[in-house]
Amino acid sequence: MLSRPNLYSLDICHNVDKTVIDMQLFGAQVTTGLLPQTLSILQTHAPTVLLTECDNDLNVPFIQEVVDTEIGHLFEHLIIDFLCQNEPETIRESRIYSGLTEWNWHIHPRGKFTITIWIGEKESKRLHAAVMYSSQIVQKILDSETLNLIPPAYTKTVGAVSV
Repeated sequence: MLSRPNLYSLDICHNVDKTVIDMQLFGAQVTTGLLPQTLSILQTHAPTVLLTECDNDLNVPFIQEVVDTEIGHLFEHLIIDFLCQNEPETIRESRIYSGLTEWNWHIHPRGKFTITIWIGEKESKRLHAAVMYSSQIVQKILDSETLNLIPPAYTKTVGAVSV
């Protein structure tokens, strides 16, 4: 199990042809809707994820969906994008990765996501690297919530640096 204290935990189970990740968020934020820095952080640190295909209820591209989507869904896309970007050039064009994020907060605690990525245990090292990378990006996004909570009255400008 991987975890970011006070933010979320991940329980990863590899099977022959797929990997299931149970993600449990611990904070109040379970979507990107109240995390306005999400798009900016992704444009800076993971721009190619914004180009990934997404099957969603509104049938909008992921660059639009990401503005108000579930954190688990974003995590799925980050993992898949990492796998695609780090695929050997010789097979990058022919390899297709897919995933599915599910949740039911009537049965499970709020913030619990089940993410299935169709990549088997033979590629667990690559998947582990993708999970670590995706965790860093999600951490930046969740940490941006803290920055948004600082009231403007408590900030001041000193020279060209805002503190």
